[in-house]
Amino acid sequence: MNARTSLHVGMPSPLRSSRCVGTVGHKFLIDRRDLCEWNGLRMTAPVRTWCDLATVLDLEDLVAAGDYVINTEYGLATYSELEAAARRHRGRRGRARLFEALGLLSDRSRSRAESIIRTTIVLAGIEGLVVNQPIADARGVVIAEGDLCFPAHRVIFEYQGDYHRTEPERWRKDQTRKARLAAAGWTVVEIAGDELENRRMLLQIIRDTLALHPAR
Repeated sequence: MNARTSLHVGMPSPLRSSRCVGTVGHKFLIDRRDLCEWNGLRMTAPVRTWCDLATVLDLEDLVAAGDYVINTEYGLATYSELEAAARRHRGRRGRARLFEALGLLSDRSRSRAESIIRTTIVLAGIEGLVVNQPIADARGVVIAEGDLCFPAHRVIFEYQGDYHRTEPERWRKDQTRKARLAAAGWTVVEIAGDELENRRMLLQIIRDTLALHPAR
């Protein structure tokens, strides 16, 4: 087991941290506002857990975790609550990363891959990105939401996993959706796992695509 797959167990100071097999022990300074209960188990609330993750996650994954917490579909917390928790985290490890991540969060991201691609784009200084924008056809009927849109360029970037190997019906629906977007004047560029692992290649694809479709 490693730190990413082990169970992380925190103990309030001055108690000693856990040393059980399969766990990673932590000793915390805990504020009552940082606690909640889930199925009778006392634990750190989502906003405090996100703050603690700043010591073990890189910036992109910390943004992805924060996006999940504030996503409007899940309702775990608001951006303001997350920011307040980060301010209470004063003087602790990872605080600088927390505030860097706060400036990159979006409550509209719907997957880790989408959050990572968006963060890569923003940090590279590429402007004009809109997350999950509703897109209408020539008659004004909304036909889709584009994951990562550049409206001025009429370009959409979307992450695609390998689901088409096991979910042919979903794959067919996606093909119809792409055809309708193309008919509405949008170019859809799919990003796969290889591009996600190679950020230099990812940014080159994005920049080249936007250059081929100049802003209107």
